Amino acid sequence: MTASAREHAETLENDARIVTECRARLAEVLTGMGDDAPTWLRELVEAHMAACEVASGDLAAAAGRLRRLAES
Repeated sequence: MTASAREHAETLENDARIVTECRARLAEVLTGMGDDAPTWLRELVEAHMAACEVASGDLAAAAGRLRRLAES
């Protein structure tokens, strides 16, 4: 089980990185929209950015727990 937990931790760490990168791309989209973008669209992108932030944190936390499990 230890090797499996370690492998899952690596997968979750990679997933957290990918979601963080997605948030960064959304931030670029938001910046590129300019002032003419509809409010609803800006709010939608901001909501997705917030969801990415939460998800990446949750994935990183789960990876940390699995790493500790693998080391014990």
